[in-house]
Amino acid sequence: MGVVIYGPPATGKTFHKDRFKRLYNARRIVDGSGVDHPIKFRNGDLILTNDPIEWARQRFPGMRLVSIGEARKAAGLGPAPKGGFRR
Repeated sequence: MGVVIYGPPATGKTFHKDRFKRLYNARRIVDGSGVDHPIKFRNGDLILTNDPIEWARQRFPGMRLVSIGEARKAAGLGPAPKGGFRR
């Protein structure tokens, strides 16, 4: 089974991707945000997406869905600031 980390932009999904990859024992990282063509997902994938949970359920059936908040907590990170990280 693969893992989908979903949540708003600028909350640390891509920034902490390697940490999440180790945490979830993933083999490959796929940035699923903005992908409008079919991707062949494999067992062991870690998918990062800005999709809301309802869309993520439809786009990634059979995958374990984890909110960015849950992923950050599991990785020992604090919460992302309200409105996300901005440059």
